[in-house]
Formats: sequence, C-alpha cells, structure tokens
Amino acid sequence: MKKFFLIALVLVTIASLGANALLYMRYSSKRPILRMADGTVVTRKEYQDNIDHLHGKQVLNKLTYEKIIRNAAKKAGVEATEKDVDARLALLERRNPKVLEGLKRDPNAMAQWRRDMGTELSLENLRIKDVKMTDAQAKAFFTANRGLFVQPLQISTKMVIAQNDVDAKAAENMLRQGIPMNVIARRPRLIVVGEGGSMPDWSQLPKPALKQLSAAAAGLRKDDVKTVTIEKYRFVLRRTDRREATIPTFEQMKEVAVRSARLSKAPLPQETMARLYQEADVTFEVEKYAPYFNDVEEYARGLKSPTKKDAGTKTASSPQGVAKS
Repeated sequence: MKKFFLIALVLVTIASLGANALLYMRYSSKRPILRMADGTVVTRKEYQDNIDHLHGKQVLNKLTYEKIIRNAAKKAGVEATEKDVDARLALLERRNPKVLEGLKRDPNAMAQWRRDMGTELSLENLRIKDVKMTDAQAKAFFTANRGLFVQPLQISTKMVIAQNDVDAKAAENMLRQGIPMNVIARRPRLIVVGEGGSMPDWSQLPKPALKQLSAAAAGLRKDDVKTVTIEKYRFVLRRTDRREATIPTFEQMKEVAVRSARLSKAPLPQETMARLYQEADVTFEVEKYAPYFNDVEEYARGLKSPTKKDAGTKTASSPQGVAKS
C-alpha cells in the first residue's frame, strides 16, 4: 500500500512539474521570446512593456469604450443593427468608393470596420435618443447644409499598369476584348489594380500626375480604352461607368437628413462618452492602466463643474479612442 501511495505521489509531482513548466513557457514574463548567439534575449515582459508603451492606451481605450457604448445602447434599446451598418456602407460606396474597394480586398479590415461602425452608430443613437426633430426643422437643416449631402461625381474604371509600350498595347487589346481582369493579372509584367490585393502607392506619384490620370478618366466615354504615360509607367484605363455629381432632394435623403439634424442638436460624442464612462463605474484590477483614462475622467469632472459650463463646446478634446460621428 505504501508503495502504491509513493508511486501516486511521484506521478502527481511529475504532472505538477509538467504543468508548471507549461505555464512558465506560456505565461512567464521572464520567458525569452528569442535568443541571440551571444546569449542576449528579448523577454516576454520587455516585449509586452513596449507594446503597452506604444499602443496600450489606444487599444485599451478602444476596447473599453466599445464595451461601454454597446452595453449602454443595448440597455437603452438603441443598439445599432447589421442593417444600420449596411446602410452606412452604402453611403460610403457612393461618397468614397476607394475606401470601400480597400475594405473589400481585406476581409479582416472589413470585419473591423463593420464592428467599429456598429459602435459609432450605437454612440450616435445614444446621443440622439432624447433629441426631438420635426420634418420642417430637418428640412431647414438640409437646405442650410445642402453641401453635406452632395453625391460626388464617380467614374468607374479598370486599370492595368505596365512598364513598357509593348505590354501596355497588349493590355489595351485585352481590355477592349473584355477579358476578365483576373486573367489579365496572370500575364507577366502587368499589374491589375484591385486584383490579388494590388494597389499602387498613389502617394508616390506627384499631384500633377494624379490630376492627369483623373482628367484622362473623366474624358473617356463608356468602354473607351486609353493609356496614360507617367514617368516609367503606363496606366491603361478602361471606363466602365459614370455617375454624375448630384444634389439629392430632401425626400431622397430624408432619413439621413433627419439623423444629421438631430446629431447637430445632440450632446457631443465626448460628452456622451464621459457620461457613459461615469455610469459604468470602472475600477482597475491592474492599477497601472488607470492613467490611460485620465482624459475621460478629467473631461467628466469638467462637465460637472459649475465654472466650466462650456466644457462640451466644439473646442473640447475628445477622449482617445471614442468613435466620432
């Protein structure tokens, strides 16, 4: 019997040592992440401390404010839905399609954008929850701020980039024949914008060159193909669609106009966020992270101070990480 207990004790001890070793390997702050030939190491703690220093406030603020906003919106019955996010995505497509093209090429970025937009819309819903607005007032706002609702000119093009005239001519022929862009992208030395994540770094082109490209695209008729040479590159364009700039009527934009008018009368985002943060009654299990929220706490104190009646004015700084409308 004693022998049995001794064996059991040894097995338990071995299992415990193994578990502790695994815990050390996974969680110990002293554990090296990498080791150099001379014995120098970078530890998990050094890595984590640098991450905290460089990005900790931004990340923790964002996570915290997101949870606070969504919990408050859900409790108030005004949490943004996927349908609301879809509607905002449709507005983005009409007003800034380049941003949407980038999101469509990166599923992770799109998922993050949708989550952030859901949080932003939920914050907007909390801001306007108690703001009343008649159709007449909303229409007056729309008329006074008509420029906010302009639908810009949009010219849709397909673009292939080559570095010599022979390849550019080949790209022109393929575009005229309607060959799919993913097929053109397989040809050596041709870059098809939008295929396989290909996107030029437009910041590397001088502004006159960008204007030259835009002017060339604007001058094309539907299905026209044209090559624009800029420095060593040949930009081969084919126009596929054109939507003229328009100013929609109030009836066409009524839902957006009413929401915009209500937001113009609502408390500022940072004011609402400060109030929500106070109501959440945040406490810190790890005290070193408390200073990350000094700005929102200071702003909240300013809102309560009778000597700072203008704490919610446009000049007030917003807490870092708060979604803005």
